[in-house]
This record gives sequence, C-alpha cells and structure tokens, in this order.
Amino acid sequence: MSEDTLESFSNAIAHGADGVEMDLRLAKDGEVVIVHDPNLHRIAGVALKVERLTVNELKALPLRYGGCIPTLNEVTAHIHAPSVLDFEIKHRGVIEPLIRKMKTSASLRERTLISSFNHSILKSVKDEIPDARVIILQSRWHLPLRSKQWFSRLERLSPFAVAFPFPVLNKRRVEALQRRGFRVGAWDYGPYIPRDAKRLVSLGLDVAIVRWIEKLRVELEG
Repeated sequence: MSEDTLESFSNAIAHGADGVEMDLRLAKDGEVVIVHDPNLHRIAGVALKVERLTVNELKALPLRYGGCIPTLNEVTAHIHAPSVLDFEIKHRGVIEPLIRKMKTSASLRERTLISSFNHSILKSVKDEIPDARVIILQSRWHLPLRSKQWFSRLERLSPFAVAFPFPVLNKRRVEALQRRGFRVGAWDYGPYIPRDAKRLVSLGLDVAIVRWIEKLRVELEG
C-alpha cells in the first residue's frame, strides 16, 4: 500500500490511529496535493517533479504500491472528524491555500495540526490563524537543555508540540521538555522492531507518528 494515499489513511484509522500525518506540496496548476518527495521517482518510478505536473497528470500516475496521489480537498472530505489531520508543509506555496481552506471551517481547524521544520512557515500560519495548532519539527537534538535561546524560539511560536526523530530522544530529554510545558512527539518511519515499539512507549510521548500503528496499539494496551 502506497504512503500518502486515501487507502493508507483509511487503513491507519481502521487500525486505531487517532489521526494521520501527510505531506503537502503544490501542483503546477496551484492545487495542494499530498506527496512526500519533490520528485516522483521513489513512489512512481518516473523522474518528474511534482511542481511541474498538473493535478490530473499527477493523479494519472500509477504508484508503485497502488493508489494515486490525492488532493488536500479529497483528504479532508474522506477522513472525517474526530480523526486528526497533521499537515506537514513541504512547500511554502501551500500556505495560502491551506490557510484559506482552514478559515472556512471551524471544525477543520479544531482537528488540524500543522507541522514544519521551518519556523518562518509556522509563524506565517500563526499570524493568520492565531489558534492554529502547530508542531515544530527538529531534525536532531543539537542544543543542550539549558539553552535559553532555543527555548525562547520555541516559546515564541507557542507550539502544540515539538517533535524529533525517535532515535534522538530519551526519557530525560522528553521529561525536561514536558516540565517546561511542551508536548513532545517523535516519528519513526522504519520497519516494525519490537524493542523500538517498547522503547517508544516507555518514553512517555504525547505524540507518536509511526507506520505500524496496530502493533503500537498492542504495546500501549499490554
């Protein structure tokens, strides 16, 4: 089953996920589409860039593991409340249409998270929608817990959560952030490894983004 498709999102919800995470890019004709990479080689086997194809051209491409590239509008119509929608902004061009869409629906805003590695992108969203729930993504743990500058940058955005790659976190780091009032998230897109699932649960995270939701549910309930 291909990632970032309506089928994969439905499957995650069916297996008990509270919501789904997806990647937003802009098609040539200005419509927001759901696709992780800037080019289509990995998922569709063609050396074409997403931004150079129209929505119809993108949707006509067969993906390696089935399904097709959906649009933002298709996802919001397909995944119903109360499921959470975590939109990772991969292209600055999606900010305006995403904000415009969110402003038309209070119920959509209530179940939406917006994530990015780029603080200025998240600030742009918060400037337009002050109560937007944003997740600051960090690619690594690169500053000490006592860094006032780092925490000051985080606090200015008033994020819903701060998220890191799973391997860089430990219990001490998670608890230190939580003591400062931050929710902590982690992502792990690798294959299911039982010991990793156990460690993920033991960290006491507020947000976990994984491919193997059904196995994580077993760990949580066990």
